[in-house]
Amino acid sequence: FLPREPVSSISLELLQARHVMASPVVTLYQKMELGEIRDVLRSTRHNGFPVVVSSSISSTAPTSSSLSATPTDDIHHAVFVGLVAREHLLRLLLEAVRRGTCEHLEVPYSELNHDMVDPGALAAEEEQQMAILEGRPPTPQHFPEAPGLWDEILDLTPYVNMSAHRVPETFSVERAYVLFSTMGLRHLVVVDEKNRVRGIITRK
Repeated sequence: FLPREPVSSISLELLQARHVMASPVVTLYQKMELGEIRDVLRSTRHNGFPVVVSSSISSTAPTSSSLSATPTDDIHHAVFVGLVAREHLLRLLLEAVRRGTCEHLEVPYSELNHDMVDPGALAAEEEQQMAILEGRPPTPQHFPEAPGLWDEILDLTPYVNMSAHRVPETFSVERAYVLFSTMGLRHLVVVDEKNRVRGIITRK
């Protein structure tokens, strides 16, 4: 638990969120290829990812994540819509592999929430998720992957937390700390005046 008051030798009210945020941020689009989502999970250990949608009227929503240190033009025109948890992405990945397709993929909240899943089943499922990330079959009896599975588009919209907290770059660090301690946050997304993701503050 965080202490009620932040411990600091200087006034955190004078510091802004942009001074302590991590940047650039690995973001996901609402609709992405399943293989791209797998690559993001393979290459990062983040527990949550900001989800963005293209605000460019002239272009369609891109299907790639912002893994590079230099943001692309698409990212400059993408606005923040919410957060998606790593554990939810892993569950969706496993379910897609089990079914052999992303089409009409629906996973109820009771199966996404670890607190509602049997501990024994949860441990077995986590092993299967790791197998998929490592390129192995989830079980010895598992059927071969369907051709083109990793090129299919997965719509993350139903699984995005649209109520995720966000603050402007000029938000004071002290007030951000208060948000973390009172709301029990794990992630706090930092956005600019156009609601574009500029950084993230994570509880450690």
